[in-house]
Amino acid sequence: MKEEQKNKPNKFWQGVKKCLGKTGSFSLDLLFPQDMKCIFCGNDIPDFEDKPYCIECEMKGVLNNGHRCRICDVPIHHMGEICEYCDKTNKHYISPKFDKAFCPFLYNKTTKGAILRFKDDNGRFLTKTFTKYICNAIKEANIFIDIIIPVPSHPKTVRRRGYNQAELLANEIGREFNVEVNTTCVLKDKYTKQQKTLNFAERRRNIRESLSFQNLDLFKNKNVLIVDDVLTTCSTMNAITEKLKPYTHNIYVATIARRELQNIIKKPNIKKIIKNLFKKKKGKNEKNF
Repeated sequence: MKEEQKNKPNKFWQGVKKCLGKTGSFSLDLLFPQDMKCIFCGNDIPDFEDKPYCIECEMKGVLNNGHRCRICDVPIHHMGEICEYCDKTNKHYISPKFDKAFCPFLYNKTTKGAILRFKDDNGRFLTKTFTKYICNAIKEANIFIDIIIPVPSHPKTVRRRGYNQAELLANEIGREFNVEVNTTCVLKDKYTKQQKTLNFAERRRNIRESLSFQNLDLFKNKNVLIVDDVLTTCSTMNAITEKLKPYTHNIYVATIARRELQNIIKKPNIKKIIKNLFKKKKGKNEKNF
């Protein structure tokens, strides 16, 4: 009951915003700013500048600050420095092609709502908050960036949302580090299904077929930062990195959150594959009779 009472105000405002539409929702955020409440659950918090989330959400594990892979930033549960995906011991996963990732939050049940709101529900007011944590992670690593590339969205998607969420993040990071943001060299020409609806193999195929590249000489010997909202299988980042790698010096990746891969990448079920093969052969034999 207590949890329901806590979430009632947040659900109420979400309902009001849905009725008002995107323009009304944006106006409501200006009149009643969200910077006094936890970005994840909507509870009141004492100091938004210090921590934009409440103690309850912090205890649920919103921060990606544990022991994690030094390349792809995924949490790891052994004493090594590299995860099983980056050291290529997992045969069902293509390891990252970039040099290092920066993902300050974890993508889980607690953080999911705020990230989706930022991405699909006109939650642009969250840009500075998320960017602050990304920039802090980059500063801690003490790396140098020459140019920033936001992962592109198809024009149809931008029209529907009203913005490209990766570009919002990239522009804010660019301002913080006084670095150029390039939005013309990597484009998404083909409208495709959302990556979140696809498995690993489908994600790779989906993104490879949708991107186009031009004027890549601009990245010659430069340190490039590619920006997106969530890092999951690295399919999008790998597709861009593979094209840029011959030109660049280093390629880094920055996202709001890192998603763990246990539920995304599954080993093939050999028994199921053999069973399906027998079914097909049986079907063919029955047709011949």
